[in-house]
Amino acid sequence: MKFLAYILLTVSAIEGFTAAPSGLCRLKIAHNRIDSTWQSSYYTTANNESTCFYSQSESKSGQWDFIHSGEYSSSAVDGFHWFVILLNQSEKIRSVSVESRADSIVKGRAVDVELYASQLDLSSQLGPEHCSSEQIRSVFILNPSAWNYCGKTKPHARVNDNYLTVRCDQTVRMLLLRKFVRNLSNRDHQCMNIVNMWLNRVYINYLPGRYKITTEFGNCNAASAPSADIEFTFESPDASTHLCRASDSNGKLLTTTAEKSPTCDVADNVLRSQWLCSNCSSSANVSVICQADSQHQVKKFITTDCAKSNILFVVKVLTVIFTSLVLACVLIIFALKKFCSQPRSSKKELPDEPPAAVPSQPMTDLNRDAEQAGAATTTANVAQPSISMQAAAADEFYINSKLFRSRRLNGDVTEYLDIVSIGVVRQPK
Repeated sequence: MKFLAYILLTVSAIEGFTAAPSGLCRLKIAHNRIDSTWQSSYYTTANNESTCFYSQSESKSGQWDFIHSGEYSSSAVDGFHWFVILLNQSEKIRSVSVESRADSIVKGRAVDVELYASQLDLSSQLGPEHCSSEQIRSVFILNPSAWNYCGKTKPHARVNDNYLTVRCDQTVRMLLLRKFVRNLSNRDHQCMNIVNMWLNRVYINYLPGRYKITTEFGNCNAASAPSADIEFTFESPDASTHLCRASDSNGKLLTTTAEKSPTCDVADNVLRSQWLCSNCSSSANVSVICQADSQHQVKKFITTDCAKSNILFVVKVLTVIFTSLVLACVLIIFALKKFCSQPRSSKKELPDEPPAAVPSQPMTDLNRDAEQAGAATTTANVAQPSISMQAAAADEFYINSKLFRSRRLNGDVTEYLDIVSIGVVRQPK
């Protein structure tokens, strides 16, 4: 299934059946498409009402008196009933279709009608009389090269077919219809009478044609509710309106919007309209129904995958979250391990170590050492009177250090050592 990104148009939503404007594959003959008409005769009703096309305030399309010439051959001009149409603009057509009355008695009034087309505007030669014109025959005869013969309406083999089509592949500005009624034995057929008329821009085939619905999906928006816009195209061979609707599996109508009016594709010989169904995929199964002129109906079932896509999206999101957490934990463990493996700083000051313990000595040894030191100092001073004061100070520092260590080891001899130290310092020079 092909998924396309779809840019939504800002249009009004219509629920249920939604009608689109008239199509362009066939142009219905009506007052809004013509400038003027001329006819050689017209029918007068029992109420003395005229059926002249020109004098009607609006077109009577689909009614029995849409185009109706005078009765019988007595109102014929040169044996023909004439009718001329001037379009408001030139049109490139492929054929012309007329619709006969459904009553089998008068159905033949639309049969054997000759059709001529002209690219020129000859209205100035037809004069001001529009309902009982005697100039049509003269303009037709005097301008033979201006009129191109297209063909004649033929009765269809099927009795119920009221549509008669004449091939006319050319550009037209004026159309001329005429029917020879002089030699018709059936008085009910001695006039020209049709209830509808179309100019076909494509080749019309009234056998079953191509009626088809094609769909295109937008991207599923699984971040919120499972939804996607569904665009579908309806094709028909011939229609004036397209009607489409969409419903879910429970029969509830969904929001359907006409995105593009029916447009004639001359190359493909079809009429296409485009529709947009917002949030159609909220249901796993969607039913789309389209109609052409309320006569031909096409139905299509669509299976959407947005609900499934929503579950897959949640699974993917959870997987990504779990993977991210695992990676984050691994990075944290790696960082802590690297930090703990680094050596501590050597700049941190350590507390002073206590001085090494000095083994205690007997008091007699201490006294003897002090006496010997004092004697040595006295002897050195007497024997070598030339020794400098620096040497004496060094000896004094050594003795004082030794006394300091002795004081810490044995508090009982502290006072004695002080006396000895003082005695040593105060020796006579």
